[in-house]
Amino acid sequence: MPARTIPGAGKAALAAGRFASFLVVFLFALVALAGHDTVRTIEFCGFTADGKQYLLLIRDEQMGTFLSLRSADTGKQVKGTPIDNPLDEKRLREETVKKHRITDPGTDSQASPDGTYTIIGVPRGIRFDLNVLRGNRSARLHTFKVEQGTSGPAKVTLKAVHWSGDGHRIVVILHKVLKDENGLDADEAWPFPFFASSLSFQ
Repeated sequence: MPARTIPGAGKAALAAGRFASFLVVFLFALVALAGHDTVRTIEFCGFTADGKQYLLLIRDEQMGTFLSLRSADTGKQVKGTPIDNPLDEKRLREETVKKHRITDPGTDSQASPDGTYTIIGVPRGIRFDLNVLRGNRSARLHTFKVEQGTSGPAKVTLKAVHWSGDGHRIVVILHKVLKDENGLDADEAWPFPFFASSLSFQ
């Protein structure tokens, strides 16, 4: 006896198959979006001669590798140059340095070029203070708000300080680690003008 065909069964099976495929794609998208850490490293490349701009080499797991020319007044990017092929990194870096006249490599040190001042980082739970030492006296340069997760505030460390040739501008690189569903293992770069006369030493 021939098998009976239920009207509409083929369409129902096709619709169910399409829904199952959509569900699999949707679940994979959720997995990709959830629990993704921000992973980023930053390398300082130098200042322009007048100290008004500086260049960074950034390696970011989400955004890729790129050169970022930034304003020393605002910290905002002025020009970005993507590096799609690692083999092009050295060439693009040299071309960008030349094009934007990055002639001051800066002084990579927590101590000022003349040795008078020292920049230190002081973690304070949900805050991170950037202080300046002069002998046995100190002054606060800036206070950062620290990200928080279910495990508590991020761990912040002062990774590097780069001084312009005249000692009146610095670029500070912080490193943040936050163990959470959407965690951090990332560098951040922050520019500051530096004039000791504007600081209140105690």
